[in-house]
Amino acid sequence: MTDFVKLYAVDSKAAKVKYYDEKVGFRTDNEEGQAQKAKMLRKYLEGMQWVLYYYYRGAPHWRWYYPYHYAPLISDLGLNIVDDFLKGEKTIEEFEIDDNCPENKRPYTPFQQLFAIYPIKSLNLIPKEYTEVATTELKEFFPTSFSVDLNGKTLAWEAIVLIPFISEKLFIAAEEKLIANGLKLNEKETVRNCASFGTFSYKYAPQEAYAKPTKSLPSTLTMMKGLERDLSVVSLHHDYENVGAASFEAKQLPGVVHPSPGYPSFKYLNVIDIEYDIKVVQKTEF
Repeated sequence: MTDFVKLYAVDSKAAKVKYYDEKVGFRTDNEEGQAQKAKMLRKYLEGMQWVLYYYYRGAPHWRWYYPYHYAPLISDLGLNIVDDFLKGEKTIEEFEIDDNCPENKRPYTPFQQLFAIYPIKSLNLIPKEYTEVATTELKEFFPTSFSVDLNGKTLAWEAIVLIPFISEKLFIAAEEKLIANGLKLNEKETVRNCASFGTFSYKYAPQEAYAKPTKSLPSTLTMMKGLERDLSVVSLHHDYENVGAASFEAKQLPGVVHPSPGYPSFKYLNVIDIEYDIKVVQKTEF
């Protein structure tokens, strides 16, 4: 990475060609390479849009993933992202159906998800039949040795792990084959493999709570006592189909009461003094 930085300072075009050639696997000094780079940049922008949707609306597509180990060079996004990559649109409403984005937007089952991300040594945590498939027809996706690229970093956990991306079609087909050949989940496994979007909501409603049998509300904090009576009511919601339909609104729900309204600063919290110890962590190089 140091060589790249030095080359970029002298000849940025040559440095970019070197980056995409060595890191991503295509040359950008020809028409085909330019098309591949444009596709990579589009996928990167889709990833940024996916993250924004995830935090402000909910996951728009549960099976989308960024299909490269590396990010593109930020300078290649240019000065007009909207016109150059988004065809004049300021928001990506629909993700391009591709190898990294199937038509089915719904989440994988827990076993499908774990099957796709677990290394061989962890597959014993799901039914053993999955391990048999992973060590035979899908073994190319479960390498026992692989390369890592520090990519300018110093610590092992910061490295990019260069293992192949899975093929959803092959993995789903392998599971369907297991089921056709008699894979049966026991009761406990069936419960584990259930993809549920049920969520609980709690509401302070003393009148409704008093109409029910008395129960206490234990505190989860060691320095705070629990309440003798729980004055909340709980409701179960199944709102998966509505995920992503509306943007997140940063506002308080009706009925919320602030015990100490104001900006949450140390002064507002009546902090008088702060004591701390200085700890120095030795940085270990890899």
